[in-house]
Amino acid sequence: MNLFHTILLVLLVASIGWSVFWCWKTNKASTDDWGSAVFFFFGLAALGIDAAGWLVYWAILHFHPAGVAVLAGIVSLHDFKLDDLAEFTSEKSFPANASKDFRLFFAGRDDVHRVLRHVLSRVTTSLYLNMFGYDDDELNDIVMGIVHNPQITCLITLDKSQAGGVHEKRLLDSDAAKDPDGFRTHFVIGQSATHQISHTKGFVADGVVGCEGSTNWSASGEGTFILKATSAGGVGYKAQNNTQTVFTDPHAVQRFQAQLIAEHLAAQSKAMNHGS
Repeated sequence: MNLFHTILLVLLVASIGWSVFWCWKTNKASTDDWGSAVFFFFGLAALGIDAAGWLVYWAILHFHPAGVAVLAGIVSLHDFKLDDLAEFTSEKSFPANASKDFRLFFAGRDDVHRVLRHVLSRVTTSLYLNMFGYDDDELNDIVMGIVHNPQITCLITLDKSQAGGVHEKRLLDSDAAKDPDGFRTHFVIGQSATHQISHTKGFVADGVVGCEGSTNWSASGEGTFILKATSAGGVGYKAQNNTQTVFTDPHAVQRFQAQLIAEHLAAQSKAMNHGS
């Protein structure tokens, strides 16, 4: 439970206690004890407001979990620990001898989608992303939220061949239509420096956390946890054999960020030279 959840819980308990106390006190008092009646109604109002706040919180958590971090304004990657990701593994824990700066996850076995969402939803200063297969509505919503935030520096590189796919093209067309300036400023769709596919699948968040692997942002790429499944397997379940790493080693993060910027500039140059 983080600070945001703790504050909400304290407010809920306090408002319930306030209401219960004044309900009891009003019941004991005479019917013309206006002071008790006023406090009683204040208690009910506090309870109603707090209940409404919890309803909004639940709705955001249920329909767009990453929104909680944004609303709280207190969740970031500055206090990020790799152990925070243990809940997304099939084992629900990491061994005591696990690396302090590297974790490996497997699509279909671990909830890779929530791993990615956990990191991306906590970005507050910068995001450098290159994604070969970009076909995840929820992660795209988080990325577009970052694009819209003037306090966050971001560069997004996508592969030209993949961007022409039916769903990805529809997703990107929607992004461009909603925010043409933001899309032109932060996104580039192109190729590698040698006119090959842009096959990197990773990002650096806030200059402190790197994510990279074979995982494309898609239902089968991440595993169908993306479709709100709670465990692997079952009818219709599908997941490619993909890996997803998360690392915090400063040297590796710095090198990867520099590479992502270079890949963005190369793709941008190729796109400009070909007028696309």
